[in-house]
Amino acid sequence: MDFLERILNCKDEELDEILTTRIQELTNASITYNGHYDVIGYEIELDHQVFKDPEHKEVNFNIINNWIDYIPKGMKIVYGGELDGRSGFGSNKGRYFYMDSEDYLKDFCLYLRDLKPVLSSPYKLIPIVFDFLYSYLGAFKINGITREEMHTVLVDKDGKYIEPKLGHGISDYKGNGAAMCTEYSAMTSNILCLFDFSTIFLCGKVDGEVHNFSMAAYKQDDYSLLDMANGVDVYNEAGSFCGKAPYMVLLDDFTQEDYDSFVYGKKHLKLDDFCVIKAKDKSYFFYYDTERDYSVDGFEKKKDPQKGLIRL
Repeated sequence: MDFLERILNCKDEELDEILTTRIQELTNASITYNGHYDVIGYEIELDHQVFKDPEHKEVNFNIINNWIDYIPKGMKIVYGGELDGRSGFGSNKGRYFYMDSEDYLKDFCLYLRDLKPVLSSPYKLIPIVFDFLYSYLGAFKINGITREEMHTVLVDKDGKYIEPKLGHGISDYKGNGAAMCTEYSAMTSNILCLFDFSTIFLCGKVDGEVHNFSMAAYKQDDYSLLDMANGVDVYNEAGSFCGKAPYMVLLDDFTQEDYDSFVYGKKHLKLDDFCVIKAKDKSYFFYYDTERDYSVDGFEKKKDPQKGLIRL
């Protein structure tokens, strides 16, 4: 992992230049491959009629359901919306954010420089990314306030506006416990891209619920499915809960045909659910009798979701 070595061994004053150059390389490659788009996800403009026949509800808005490798700064990511079944009009209702900052990439590099990890495999980086994001974004707070409510301008009992608690930039999520699957997946994809992983950010579902997740591969290895926001429980030898770990499944029998079918929304991935048991210096997987059902939304798309398994 050449970039990791550079980050760990460079002088403090060299870090910014190294990171800026790498981000620009990834941005240029991403635009060349994906094309010039400024929205990922469910493109529903405010007061836009997404279907004209209330009886049939044939949705005619577009969805860009994936993004390959680095998500450039300034990209708008829309993770949902609402449809009025009678009028056919739709709105995103605050369900979006902008990739307004790349500061988290430097923060992760500084995190690595403090940690000084010795990795036996490139994939050992993924749990480090997981731990960093949970610390950086803050533990999710179950307090009845959704991201959308935090985005919304409210009116108090005297008719005065109350400013939103949360802005619409990825930078606004730092430390407040509001980030969910979309933010985790987007940031994971970009961090891994720095370190020579090929990634794909996906808009879809898990067990029928709207969900965003990622896939990642290191160089010529097989892809793994990553669900950083919906991790697995970790227990010690005594059976006591002691933390979380990323949900990561290597798709070692995944063919190009399987990949295309999945990304186009024609095929589901049903993967075993499990927990991790830590015993002394080793970790073991305990598989449950349940599965996770992952799928990618297959609406009409503006762009070809994949031309092949890209490797930078």
